[in-house]
Amino acid sequence: MNIETRGHKLREDGRMNIETRGLRADGRMNIETRGHKLRADGRMNIETRGLRADGRMNIETRGHKLRADRRMNIEMRGLRADGRMNIETRGPSA
Repeated sequence: MNIETRGHKLREDGRMNIETRGLRADGRMNIETRGHKLRADGRMNIETRGLRADGRMNIETRGHKLRADRRMNIEMRGLRADGRMNIETRGPSA
């Protein structure tokens, strides 16, 4: 599914705070990023590849050039009991 969030830039340490609000009834997930804008329109496209058996989710970012291939490493920590998900970005990486 495609998720579009308000886009923000990475912090000096190469990380970004992303908070999930839990799955909605239609299967989409609200994701909130905190920080400064990445693009002029203030948005960043995030595409999820679906939950895995261990509760993690593959996420691909698009629409900004963090690396030469326009990707950013995002690590899923799994769903929490309240339906939120811990997401950690690794920053630009070759």
